[in-house]
Amino acid sequence: NGTWTLRVTDFFVGDTGNVRAFSLVIDAGGVPCSLTCPGNIVTTEDSPGSGMAIVTYPDPTETGTCQFVFCSPSSGSSFPLGTTTVTCSESLGRGEPPLATCTFD
Repeated sequence: NGTWTLRVTDFFVGDTGNVRAFSLVIDAGGVPCSLTCPGNIVTTEDSPGSGMAIVTYPDPTETGTCQFVFCSPSSGSSFPLGTTTVTCSESLGRGEPPLATCTFD
């Protein structure tokens, strides 16, 4: 609620004065993110002898305040025969530690 002002000042002497990147997260007191992954998936190989299957799965169910949710391997990827664990995570951005995770096979 209200108006926010962000001022970035570069006081480093001798540089170009450019700020390359930064992130700002304002927590408005929301409910922490929680993820629920879909159930395990069983499928067959795409063509006999290929040893691979393209698997499409639904996004995890998000509850609370979630920022960036991603899964690896991603839906629509080619999976080898056998068990592959998919991990879905929520974080505040690239390189940040996950705040919520779930897995399925």
